Amino acid sequence: MVGARVYLACRDVQKGEFVAKEIQTMTGNQQVLVRKLDLSDTKSIRAFAKGFLAEEKHLHILINNAGVMMCPYSKTADGFEMHIGVNHLGHFLLTHLLLEKLKESAPSRIVNVSSLAHLLGRIHFHNLQGEKFYNAGLAYCHSKLANILFTQELARRLKGGPGGNKCGDMSQREAGRSQRSGNCFQSPSPGEDLFLWL
Repeated sequence: MVGARVYLACRDVQKGEFVAKEIQTMTGNQQVLVRKLDLSDTKSIRAFAKGFLAEEKHLHILINNAGVMMCPYSKTADGFEMHIGVNHLGHFLLTHLLLEKLKESAPSRIVNVSSLAHLLGRIHFHNLQGEKFYNAGLAYCHSKLANILFTQELARRLKGGPGGNKCGDMSQREAGRSQRSGNCFQSPSPGEDLFLWL
């Protein structure tokens, strides 16, 4: 992504600015911008999307990589259980709001980051908000399964669309590679390889 204009959409803008300066120093790319985005609040998601669409004419890559893990039971601003609300529903809404811009900017792609923890996940429609029973570890697993299901369905719906479909094949290939390697908890450097080769 040499020369690309990169947006870091962060809940903590101050921390985001620190990381942006590190990236600028390491890469020489000064077009690294920070914007406020709290995935636990749909008002913040809509405000970010509105601002981005007003600023930019194109969007070629959307990486949905934010998330929470092993949280004590809590809810988002809109009343969703925190794991499913942030890790899945927040990304779902953001992708929906930016999807037309991605289509207009083809070739473009969406990368949804999940985890092998999805293998332990189940979608309990009778207990989506964890009000009947709750386990922090399993709540994370459920949200990661939701990421996988979302990616698969999105890939199906976008198949044959403008610019073709990149997300389905990529997600399956990377999941297979992670399973073969047996390394679920990578350090940041190898974990970044996928994004660096976009």
